[in-house]
Amino acid sequence: KKSILNSFTYSAKGHSEVLTDQTEGEKLNVGLTDFILKGGWPGLKFQSRFKITTDESPFKQPRNRYSATIQSKRLFKIYLGDFTPSLSPYTIRGKRIRGVGTDLRLGWFRFQYLKGQLERKVQGLNDTDQAYEISKVFVDTTGKTIYELDRFGYTFRNDINSYRLALNIKDKIVFGSTYMKVKNDYKSVEKELPDARFTVSSDSTIDLENQINPGIYTFSEFKEVMRDNTFNRSDLEEKYWGGKKPQENFVIGTDFKLLLNRQKFLLEGYYALSFVNKDIWDGALSLAELDTVMGDAKDGKIFGNVDTLNIPFNPQNIEKYITINLNLIPLVPIDFTLFKKDPTKAIMNMPSSTYNLKLRTLYFNNFFEIQYLQVGPEFTSLANPYFPKNIREISIIDKIWLLKRRLQTSINYKTKTDDILETNSNPYYENTVGINLNYIPGIKQPSVMYGHQRVIRTNPRASIDTLTTTIDSSSSLTVWDTTYLIQDSRVNFNTTNNLLTLNFPINRKEASYWVGGTFNSIVGTDQFENERPAGYISQASTMRLISIVLGARYKKGKKLILNISNFTNDHKVQGKTQLNGASITSGHPLLNDKINLTGTLSYLTSSGLSEFSNYGLSLGSKIIISKAFSINLAAYTRARSTSAGTKISNFAVKLSTSFIF
Repeated sequence: KKSILNSFTYSAKGHSEVLTDQTEGEKLNVGLTDFILKGGWPGLKFQSRFKITTDESPFKQPRNRYSATIQSKRLFKIYLGDFTPSLSPYTIRGKRIRGVGTDLRLGWFRFQYLKGQLERKVQGLNDTDQAYEISKVFVDTTGKTIYELDRFGYTFRNDINSYRLALNIKDKIVFGSTYMKVKNDYKSVEKELPDARFTVSSDSTIDLENQINPGIYTFSEFKEVMRDNTFNRSDLEEKYWGGKKPQENFVIGTDFKLLLNRQKFLLEGYYALSFVNKDIWDGALSLAELDTVMGDAKDGKIFGNVDTLNIPFNPQNIEKYITINLNLIPLVPIDFTLFKKDPTKAIMNMPSSTYNLKLRTLYFNNFFEIQYLQVGPEFTSLANPYFPKNIREISIIDKIWLLKRRLQTSINYKTKTDDILETNSNPYYENTVGINLNYIPGIKQPSVMYGHQRVIRTNPRASIDTLTTTIDSSSSLTVWDTTYLIQDSRVNFNTTNNLLTLNFPINRKEASYWVGGTFNSIVGTDQFENERPAGYISQASTMRLISIVLGARYKKGKKLILNISNFTNDHKVQGKTQLNGASITSGHPLLNDKINLTGTLSYLTSSGLSEFSNYGLSLGSKIIISKAFSINLAAYTRARSTSAGTKISNFAVKLSTSFIF
């Protein structure tokens, strides 16, 4: 819609829903409202979003979402509230933060900045023994009974700051560097929760008259008892609690990208180095303390290799950037012993580094990509917890389109290992080969898709170990029994996966029909099966899935879909399990598509290791009041039948509304 203010435009849409779900006697009621507002002029636009849910609680991470963005074409973009930034793969990508972010482009330069919270502080629950516990009770030298308290069940506020500066020429030539720091604020968690309850038990090693009455106390009640009792005292440290330890993370890296020839040629890569401190309670060490770290002699060198005189700074002076103490990983980022023998290998295999190089081309209907990735075992980004660790990987993909892109073929190869550090005595090696053939002539034409994949995983350095345990079986110390345990850690496991999918549409004037089928076979074999010692639990298995789908869709909106499936898992040791399922789904429009009714009836039965039957029924309706407003109502119930009987295992009702203006 256009307002009277020149070319200003705006739009809004929203969604509200209420869900009631009861499962195995537990009931859950959740309400949600999601509202999005957009507006602005051609050169300046804004958007805000408010997502409110009744599941919000101060005792867990936020479920509500509040966000706003302001953008002026490609010049700048400002983020406020909740957003998911993506600065680089080795720092933060796709993880929500709450704070502020900016993306500024000036000519060939691009600057990105973000500051906010990855996690908010959570003080902990007041429920019994969820925030405090008595860790130790003893009598000191003055005869007083000391109750040592421990604090847990909390979450520190996790702050993030990140900057990225890049030379960016039309997003085709990019050279950039990224810095990120994540740090827990341990002062954000309160030492005392007055209403938190915990259990005080009697100690059989201490006289009862020197103890307080056992029972459940709140923190304030316990504190009051300790104050009024001259024979007892409680201790709760200001820090060093038994719960989560405050952490700090520092990552710095550089990357480049060349995207040329109408995006047909891509060459990109990155290199990054990380430091993570697993416990910053103690603060930073001085140079003198680093000299004698872990009992090392006072010789002016760290671990006998790094001369402290060559360090141009005092670690305590850079504590605002990174806390250097015994909990820093890595304390020394490079293996100096290896560096003296092979400097290149020492640098490339630094345990807290990661680097990647990828080449991609698209010429003559041929998509080709080759990639090398290595991530050290100590590389850590607290803002990207799903980033792989301790891996070296080479992958190759080649796709060719034939017959005017109707026939799509591809072959891929990947090899990966964790053989990065010299100290890894039992590395694994995994090779994957895959082939795909897809024939898709058109939307209303039959299609066939086939995929084959073979994975071989080995650890050639492993062997069979014999563990012995010797115990005295008599009181005379003359009869000894020895128990032998054979541990086989060898791996030579092959997994073969075959997938075939068929789809045959049948088009008529008043309706369209289709028949589809899927066959999937996954076979895992142990190449050492005949050499394994007795009692070895093999992971060899054969899994098979057969699924058939029959469907019909009529021009007036009616539809009917029948799905029949069979799944079998034959495990070498555990035995065989078989699942048979069937479902039928129907849709029926009314009043010129103003009302749409849907329903699904499903059945699933299991035999073998676990025997049960599930019966499900779901009903739904969508009522279109106008172009700007609609109502949705859905209900679902499921019954479970076992040898103990049949009962309703799940029941849910969901009401939602959508509007736009």
